[in-house]
Amino acid sequence: MTSRLLIRDGSPSWLSPDIWVVPGGDPEGGVSSPSNPIVSGMSAFLWTRVTNTGDLASTSATVSFYVSPPTLDPLRSTSTLLGMAYADIAAGTSLDVLLPVQWRPKYDYDGHECLVVVVEDQANQLPTPLPDSFAPAISAQVAQRNIAIVRGDTRIVAMPPLTMTALNRRDREVIVSVIRGEELDGGLLTQMGIEGLSLATDQSVKVALGGYSTCDPPKKWFRRSEYELHAERGSSKPVYISIAAKGIRNGTYEVIHVVGHERGVQLGGYTYVVISARPGVSK
Repeated sequence: MTSRLLIRDGSPSWLSPDIWVVPGGDPEGGVSSPSNPIVSGMSAFLWTRVTNTGDLASTSATVSFYVSPPTLDPLRSTSTLLGMAYADIAAGTSLDVLLPVQWRPKYDYDGHECLVVVVEDQANQLPTPLPDSFAPAISAQVAQRNIAIVRGDTRIVAMPPLTMTALNRRDREVIVSVIRGEELDGGLLTQMGIEGLSLATDQSVKVALGGYSTCDPPKKWFRRSEYELHAERGSSKPVYISIAAKGIRNGTYEVIHVVGHERGVQLGGYTYVVISARPGVSK
C-alpha cells in the first residue's frame, strides 16, 4: 500500500487544468479571465489540485510553487521558488492547495510567466540529484501552466519573448514551431472565463516568429512556420512572437501553440488563446 501523487497535465502538457491563478487580494475570488486579468505588479494567489490515486493517505505532502520567465523549457536554475504549502491527502481523493503567500507578476512579462508546481511526500520523491529541467511532461508530480489570452485587435500584438537557456555543458539547437490548436476542453474554457465561445473555423490569426524585438515585424516573419533558435552554452536566446488577429470573429477563439523541439524531442511550449476584442458578442 502506498500513496501516488498526481498533478494532471493538459493537452498539450503545459496546459495543466490543475493550476490556476486568482488575481487580487482574495484567494477565494474569481479565477483570471478577460474581465479579471492578471496584472503586472498587482497581487494574485496561486492554486493547484493534487490527487492521490494510491491506496494509502499522503501525510504532510510538500507542494512547491515556482515561477519562470516565459520559456520553452522551464529550468530550476532560471525559476524562482515562490513558496511551499503542506497538505494531507486521503487515498482516492483530490485536494485544492493554496500557496499561502501572494504572487506579484513582474512588469517585464505582462503576466505571461510560466507556472510550475511540484508535489512530493515520503513515498513520492523526485530523483536525486535533480535534473535542471522540470520536465513536467514525464513526471506525474510536476505540472506546468503556460497559457495566455490575447484580445484580437487592429494592431499587431507583440508578446513577451520565449527564451531558451543553454547551460555550461553544451550549445543548444531548438526548432520553434507554430501549430494551430484544436478545440479546448470545456472545463479549461470555463476556468479561463471564456466559456460559450466556439473554435473559429476560418483561421484569421497570423503569427510572426523572429530574432529581435519590433512593433512592425517583416512580412516574411509571418510566412514562417518554424524558427531555428541557437543558444551557445552559458547563454539564453529569445524568440520574439507577434500576433495579428484583427479578423477574428466575435464569439469565437483561435488556439496557437508555440512549441520547441530539440533533437526531435518536444521540450514544451506556450499557448495563446486569441479572442475577439468583444468576446461575448456574436455576429
